[in-house]
Amino acid sequence: MMDTRKTVLFHCQHSMGMGHLVRSLTLAKTLAKRFRVVLLNGGELPEGMTFPSELDVIHLPPIGQLIDHSLYSIDTEITLEQAQEIRLHQIMKIFNEIHPDVLFIELFPFGRKKFVNELLPLLEAANALGKNAPITACSLRDILVGNRKDQEQHENRAALLANRYFDAVLSHADPDFAQLEETFQPQIPLKTPVFYTGFVLPKQEIQPVDFSEIKISKTLVVSAGGGRFGYDIFRNAATIAPALGEHFGLKVKIITGPFLPDDEFVALKKQSAEIANLEVIKFVPNLHKELCAARASISQCGYNTTMDLLQSKVPSLVIPFSEGEEDEQLIRAQRLAKLGQLQYLIPQNLTPESLFDAVKNLLNFRPDSTPLNLNGAEKTGEILAQLIGERDAKQTRAAAKKQTYSEWLKPVLDAMNRAPLPVKFFFRDDDAGWRTDRLQALLKLFDRYHLPIDLAVIPTALDASTINFLKAAKATAPQRIGLHQHGYLHQNYQSEGRNCEFGSDRSLDAQFEDISRGKALLEDIFGRNALDAIFTPPWNRCTSDTAKVLQLLNFEALSRDETAEPLHQPGLIELPIRIDWLRKRKGVALTREEFGEYLAAGIRKGKMLGLMFHHAEMDDANLQELDELLHLLAAHSYAKFYPMRELVQIKFEKLHVQNNFAL
Repeated sequence: MMDTRKTVLFHCQHSMGMGHLVRSLTLAKTLAKRFRVVLLNGGELPEGMTFPSELDVIHLPPIGQLIDHSLYSIDTEITLEQAQEIRLHQIMKIFNEIHPDVLFIELFPFGRKKFVNELLPLLEAANALGKNAPITACSLRDILVGNRKDQEQHENRAALLANRYFDAVLSHADPDFAQLEETFQPQIPLKTPVFYTGFVLPKQEIQPVDFSEIKISKTLVVSAGGGRFGYDIFRNAATIAPALGEHFGLKVKIITGPFLPDDEFVALKKQSAEIANLEVIKFVPNLHKELCAARASISQCGYNTTMDLLQSKVPSLVIPFSEGEEDEQLIRAQRLAKLGQLQYLIPQNLTPESLFDAVKNLLNFRPDSTPLNLNGAEKTGEILAQLIGERDAKQTRAAAKKQTYSEWLKPVLDAMNRAPLPVKFFFRDDDAGWRTDRLQALLKLFDRYHLPIDLAVIPTALDASTINFLKAAKATAPQRIGLHQHGYLHQNYQSEGRNCEFGSDRSLDAQFEDISRGKALLEDIFGRNALDAIFTPPWNRCTSDTAKVLQLLNFEALSRDETAEPLHQPGLIELPIRIDWLRKRKGVALTREEFGEYLAAGIRKGKMLGLMFHHAEMDDANLQELDELLHLLAAHSYAKFYPMRELVQIKFEKLHVQNNFAL
């Protein structure tokens, strides 16, 4: 099956540690639920690290950065200049091949200025595409380094670059904890919109520390991210390990990280061989799991480590990295300590004695419940999808101004132009589960115009391929694509008259059994939160017993044809369809000219217009005509579009107001 998702090209460069890579991987994995993600990895590949299979990962010739911030080629077979030349060629080749919808760049232009030789050509290439340019966004951590020697010049340059090349800055922070302007204060105003996503951390299956059982664990976990600058912490922790064992019965577990220099790792291993309660290992696949099982933690205060600490709720002492110009970790530690999340020790005060006293205090510390937003990965996907949608809609409106419409649409355009108030539309497609190839074609049209559509899904008609397609479609556009129940078997039970699955020939109990089975089946497949509490009966027909069943099963809305008699079931909203795309008159399908007049008449009535489709019966010519209609409506300033769930909510709110007024 062809991948029809929008594409994100994600540039990530980790140079000194692995924190940027870990955060970027968390983001990329979550984004892959709704986008095709191509990740450009520009740093050293940590030993033991694997990349999620759902990502397309391109490993560039790795470049590292020394403590003095000078760059070097990690591959000793090539020079730095050769690595840079190869990287630029690879990056531009990938960009030109995949034509991304989003260009997502980690940290630049707020950092990574030493990689300008590859990033500026990439940004220029994107910018040169004009109206076809991708959304260009920066992925930014919560706190920026604010202690550079050339801070003012750096910030002004970053603002200029952001204003010129970027459509959005996504700050992966809770704005109640840190706002960009607190650590970024250029004299040149930043005009690029800033979106706060909340903090980014992976979804974990491991439960946080249970403080009622915390004394069962006797392990003190000591870590320092990738480990490149963690030796002072490890050395001091190893020194006090015997005393911690003697006084508190603690076992000290040092996880050095893959980038600790080999000679330092060997020295620690030698020390651990002589101390019974000291363990030294290089890498664990899941630090969060280790923290959840620990009595306490000692670490630095990098972004990703901090997220693990907050999520695990382990009592934590942080010793923030603050070499040279680096003050990001210290600021983060001070703010989190103020919130009661952890304790910290300034690295300049680190000695075996000060560390022992800090651990002693830590054992009596309990972190407060975090008030922070930790849903940043999901929110990032929502923001990027919103930005793509706004761009596509803008392009559609611009193109529509030049469009010459077919004759059959002229009555529709005239009715829209004469409408005294905005015309409200919703779209419902029936029989999801049948002819998925035609459903794909229909959804492609709605995606093109960034319009919402609700799919009435037959519970028993779903095969594995259709399930996967619907899940991917929903994940890609969760606000625009609605899923709700369409009967159970889509089978006729009426002995006489018109087809009906839930008609007068079926008892209330029989209807309850089938509808509840269908509901349970769809919830098991898609999850309760992915389904809207809406029911569309096959053939748009049902009885008052059906409405009673729907109320018993907590459905909120029933959608049928407008010709059906209202059932007036308390608590059940009705959303009637007024326009059938495949409408027939005396068994004969309307011509397009007749349909144009039919739709125009519906618009002139001034009511909410629900349009119904049956994708399984729509051929290519039919889809082409629909394309033209959607083009007209999407471009018209008086057309407003709603997902059905939003209409249900609006109607419930109106009822609530009316009931309160009546009281």
